[in-house]
Amino acid sequence: MTDPDGQEYEHIEYTPYGELWVEKTRDGIDAIPFRFTGKELDAETGLYYYGARYLDPKTSVWLSADPALGEYVPGAPVDEEARKRNGNLPGMGGVFNTVNLHLYHYAGNNPIKYTDPSGLAPEIVNTTKDILADVIDSVVADLEKSGSEARYSFKQLVNAGLKGVLDGGLEDKIIAGIGEYYGVEVIGKPHDVPWHRVSTLAAVCEDLDKIVEEGGTPNTVYMNRALSTAGLNGATRPDYIIKSEGADTVIGEVRSAGQMNNSGAQKLDQKSKTMYMDNPGTRPVVKPLLFYSE
Repeated sequence: MTDPDGQEYEHIEYTPYGELWVEKTRDGIDAIPFRFTGKELDAETGLYYYGARYLDPKTSVWLSADPALGEYVPGAPVDEEARKRNGNLPGMGGVFNTVNLHLYHYAGNNPIKYTDPSGLAPEIVNTTKDILADVIDSVVADLEKSGSEARYSFKQLVNAGLKGVLDGGLEDKIIAGIGEYYGVEVIGKPHDVPWHRVSTLAAVCEDLDKIVEEGGTPNTVYMNRALSTAGLNGATRPDYIIKSEGADTVIGEVRSAGQMNNSGAQKLDQKSKTMYMDNPGTRPVVKPLLFYSE
């Protein structure tokens, strides 16, 4: 943490469950009480208070049993509302998510991927998709403040600095984050068109999430010119390819509104069919661009 002049105010590092590993505070400055996941640390007990219960970072578990346990149990499927609830139980699956049967676990025993902001149920940590969305939202907010229209053209986005944001190192950080978060090797980068770059990165994350949810294990992501090394024969180069164990290879196309709604879409559809026919065991997908030109 730094002060307004960019000088280090406090330096803290944690173990995965919040135990202090490194703690340095500038002389004469009071330490900030809010630490791991933004929760207040009780200096006397060494516990974090999350609202519903206390977390002991040294033992990596809650001090009390899960107060939301009763909500994890499905009810009788007597109507549509009950069936809908049973299909979306708290704790990412309720009693059917076996980690919830351990009443004292924190964040599904995986604090790198999940958090638990209230002590009631784990939630997935912000993904790379969320980070991308935040960046895009900030650009749109700036455009709205300047009185721009609700729809944003390619030129407006470039003028708003989106290309500068990506060229400034964010794109490399996002690609590195995708590799680390999903445990995949990312080869290549998206096309150099700013809105296409953002849309491709978001689409890749969305498909990686889907592969994992379906029980597959993604291992390699190829983008743009690196696709020539992906081993696809007879296919016109798509925007990205995701190879996995236990799941179909995903061949992804990112298209603008015009491409999805005019005669050009037929050619792209044929392109996807050709890739699918030439490469058994693949699953072509089509994603819209996040922003459309007028």
